[in-house]
Amino acid sequence: GARMAALGLALPTLDALSAGDAAALVRDLAALAGADGRTSVLDWAVQRIVRRRLAPKLGGPVRPARLRTLDEVEVDLLDVLSTLAWAGTSDPVVAQAALAAALPALGVTKPWRLLPRDRLSVTRLDAALDRLDGAVPPVKARVVEACAATVLYDGRVLPPEAELLRAIALSLGVPVPPIVGGEAGEASEGAA
Repeated sequence: GARMAALGLALPTLDALSAGDAAALVRDLAALAGADGRTSVLDWAVQRIVRRRLAPKLGGPVRPARLRTLDEVEVDLLDVLSTLAWAGTSDPVVAQAALAAALPALGVTKPWRLLPRDRLSVTRLDAALDRLDGAVPPVKARVVEACAATVLYDGRVLPPEAELLRAIALSLGVPVPPIVGGEAGEASEGAA
């Protein structure tokens, strides 16, 4: 948890980078993440958060918020929530229950079926978050609230869950909700 908190503290310093330095940092982070042949949750989260923070310097398109309802982002939200549900367990029953815990935060009354673990990927998660970033702020806030409910379902917060939650919230420009695990010493990040 301390790694993501430290990243949060370091983010404002990125604002001082030139466009060239920003592009070099993004390239270097990608090279570091791929150096061992696999991308960890932390690798992905750091890259995602840094890319979003540096997007204005990198010439990324500024898209106005156009998605106004949760129905418009349901498919993408299922990808994100399924990824979070699987981050806390390898048991499909527990993962399904974690997903179900998010639905009240969304006002959803019909059950959603958890996506199989083998259908999820970093590429899909990035694409889903890119689309969710096009939602209006109230929708984004509900998305992050649902993500927190998924993570907190079992009363404990594992480091991969906390890292994913923080990356998702920061990717959407929403403050990270304070979450505390149910076991001693498992406190994780507070608001960004």
